Amino acid sequence: MELTRDQLDAIAAHAGERLREARAHGGGRYTLALAGGERLTLLAFESPAAAETALAALEMLRAEVDLPLPQVRAGDAAGVAAGVPWALVSELAGEPLSAALPRIPDEQLYKLGRRLGETAYRVHRLACARYGPLVGSAHAVPPADDERSYGLARMEAALGAAEARGLLQAAEGAAVRAWFDEHYQPVGAQAALVCGGLEPEALLVRQSGGAWSLSGLARWDRALGWSPAWEHALLFDAAGANGYFSLRVGYGNAYDQATRRAYEQVREHALRPYRALLSLERLAALDPAAPEAARRRAALMAIVGFDGGALSA
Repeated sequence: MELTRDQLDAIAAHAGERLREARAHGGGRYTLALAGGERLTLLAFESPAAAETALAALEMLRAEVDLPLPQVRAGDAAGVAAGVPWALVSELAGEPLSAALPRIPDEQLYKLGRRLGETAYRVHRLACARYGPLVGSAHAVPPADDERSYGLARMEAALGAAEARGLLQAAEGAAVRAWFDEHYQPVGAQAALVCGGLEPEALLVRQSGGAWSLSGLARWDRALGWSPAWEHALLFDAAGANGYFSLRVGYGNAYDQATRRAYEQVREHALRPYRALLSLERLAALDPAAPEAARRRAALMAIVGFDGGALSA
């Protein structure tokens, strides 16, 4: 998303500031240098719903000033000021982890993972009233009072889409439903605030004195109330390449040390239903002819233990 200088000027003026210069970083993120010398980050969103979600999540996190999280300065979810929804936040310095990865030694990557795990744990300590979207009512899967209802509703929505597009056959769909009915038995009683955007492109890092630090989490438009296990599954999927191994280890070690709740820890048994749902949702969004579709389908079938004629535990 590329914004014009006029749009950027309008956003700064809406926040009571005057823009001196701006730098685009991609992904709707800009650094704005203001006339008074202050630097802020602008986050532009694809839709009002995305902006509303990010603003709601960051409002919940406003007291967590010791974490590498953006603090909201101003926002316009309706896009009145510049024709696009946006949020103006404290400066998110650094570069995406995905770009810096080749320059980060394994021991430093492990430390970044630990800091990410500690940060995610703190985010997850904030409770949400319901499972599902933070704001709005026009959602394919509405909020629910209990996690099992919400998770199964997401499973049914994704499964219906996958079957309708020919990505799964009837027997495979039946196997997936049966597996979820038996194995998706969440024990958590309170929805946690989940970022939903812990991916290498949105994890900002910077180097100082030879050491790398986590400088910001830049994506909040997919935040929701759910289980920390969903966050773990998203991160491990997005950072699944071999190059991120030390990051994943550091994240899991730090998170598991922070919580005593076994169902929140980064353990394969606890993550399996969420990994299955993620594979299903990713599959349902693909073109049947896409090479990725075969991989996603195979991953899903492996999790649920379907070999074409049997369903294993």
